[in-house]
Amino acid sequence: MALGKRIKELRKQRGMTHRVMVSDHGFHLTQIARIERGESFSVPTLLRLAETFQVPVGELIAGIGEIDRDELNPKAAIDSKRSKKVTPPKDAKVSRK
Repeated sequence: MALGKRIKELRKQRGMTHRVMVSDHGFHLTQIARIERGESFSVPTLLRLAETFQVPVGELIAGIGEIDRDELNPKAAIDSKRSKKVTPPKDAKVSRK
């Protein structure tokens, strides 16, 4: 599991909103959003997150970089990337080259 996703899950499990992270724990609103999207952040921020969630740093970073089973299954990768077929409106002109 990606670190940002893990942090988001911990925050939600503890009933914390982004606003609580800002007001009670001194984070910036955009900082939390960036972290949860998976953007990079500093080691001191990682330490503050571990302290905020009252978990060891090792628990936060455990398994990072490991491949999930879904990533090994080509069919799952293809299925997850499928998109809906887009059809043009009925009155649209379609050029055929």
